[in-house]
Amino acid sequence: MRIVLKVNNLPRIRAEITDGLSRVVRKAALDIVAHAQTEMARPKSGRIYWRGGYAHFASAPGEAPAIDTGALVNSFRVVQETPRRAIVGVAAEHGVYTEEGTSRMEPRPYLRPAAEAVWPEFERAVREVVRRAR
Repeated sequence: MRIVLKVNNLPRIRAEITDGLSRVVRKAALDIVAHAQTEMARPKSGRIYWRGGYAHFASAPGEAPAIDTGALVNSFRVVQETPRRAIVGVAAEHGVYTEEGTSRMEPRPYLRPAAEAVWPEFERAVREVVRRAR
């Protein structure tokens, strides 16, 4: 006599991976925002100018932008579209010009460097989600 038991673990594994990836993607998106905001708050090496009786320390080309009015640093948005996809952006209109530069201003990147800084931990976390689901 022969008894064969078939167990289909694929639905469980898929659910565990989907749930785990959703958490990892959300955390990575929030980490990108936190990293960018932290870099924006760091002291800058650009020029110093006075406005309204206060000194403003501007960012130099290549540095994350300096916080002036707070419009950019306070406009970050995270939208998780799917368990595997989150969008990190800014609502401030000048955000893209600051990141990429214009014909009159060198770039002050803040999103791309933040994503690059978060990437190694994101990869490690994804591998861990898959490893645990086995």
